Amino acid sequence: MARAMLGTPDREANLLYACGYSCADPVGWFLHHGRSFLLVNDLEIAGARRSATVDTVLPLSRYFGALGRRRVTRINVARALAEALRERGARRVEVPRAFPAGGLEDLRRAGLRPLVALDPFFPARSRKTPAEIRAIRAALRATEAGLATAVLTLAACQIRRDGFLYLAGEPLTSESLRERAERAMFAAGAAPDRSIVAGGLQGADPHHRGTGPLPAHRPIVLDFFPRHRTNGYHGDLTRTVVKGRADSKTHRAFQAVLEAQRLAFRLIRHGAEGSEVHGRVCRFFEAAGYPMRRTEKRREGFFHGTGHGLGLELHEPPDLGRVPGPLQAGQVVTVEPGLYYPDWGGIRIEDVVVVARRGCRKLSRFPVFLEIP
Repeated sequence: MARAMLGTPDREANLLYACGYSCADPVGWFLHHGRSFLLVNDLEIAGARRSATVDTVLPLSRYFGALGRRRVTRINVARALAEALRERGARRVEVPRAFPAGGLEDLRRAGLRPLVALDPFFPARSRKTPAEIRAIRAALRATEAGLATAVLTLAACQIRRDGFLYLAGEPLTSESLRERAERAMFAAGAAPDRSIVAGGLQGADPHHRGTGPLPAHRPIVLDFFPRHRTNGYHGDLTRTVVKGRADSKTHRAFQAVLEAQRLAFRLIRHGAEGSEVHGRVCRFFEAAGYPMRRTEKRREGFFHGTGHGLGLELHEPPDLGRVPGPLQAGQVVTVEPGLYYPDWGGIRIEDVVVVARRGCRKLSRFPVFLEIP
């Protein structure tokens, strides 16, 4: 049975993984009798033949022309994909769950029988090759450039009597610090998106992007996760810092989060159960005096997963949360425990590791510290 995908490689991680060619136009990919094919428009032919990791690159115009001569009224990439499959004798084709509904109908109209596969469409995608690990490292270096810029900017700030940070006489806001960090990540080769700079109480929401003036002596969560503009892989790092003096409550919570992360590092290895790693981290927080509490209106403590897979997508298998499944050597995961309290703020520390036979190896290298003088 053939396998096929349809979409834009720049937006579809499975498609980029399969064809190794990045472009902003719709393409079709299929695998038949062990050979891989990529259908692209004529403007992409030269680039795809030069860079794509498929056996054969085919021009869409060839199949559009054939469909036109048969007076087919609906001519698109899905119908071209169906023509290329039929040309090679395929009758049944396996497609991913994300395959467009209209594309499924086009395949059926062309006489093919599409079957929707279970996720993941490429199980081997979670186990990264050495080249993929290098690509993630490049994305992490760009992420670290953003963190370094944010930290240096905070170091250059003054603390005024109103309890807020000022840079060159102007209030430093989440928005302005985020822009500085994102410019640095872009200059280092990565495209940032929805970066988090959340100070004070805003840090109690793990996905609050942060707004307004940044406070002194209070935790500031810096969470950056850009996508490398050349290789398409993501970085993902978080640091929580305090400009000025942190109080004892913040010091204790920070140390607990750091110890929880170190525990996860010790537990992660080939064959370890991801949900058990998460469970051990949860039990550590409970024993340390930070139980998770939930009410109708809010949650506090540690209430998200310990980590997730990282690669061509920001969140991909495996899961370090409640979903069971053994870790495998070569998988790249984030490790990001945190504590969150609506009346105080939040602390999260996140690094990236690759799973190995006898443990894990850290790919990120940005230092961990709390206070910035």
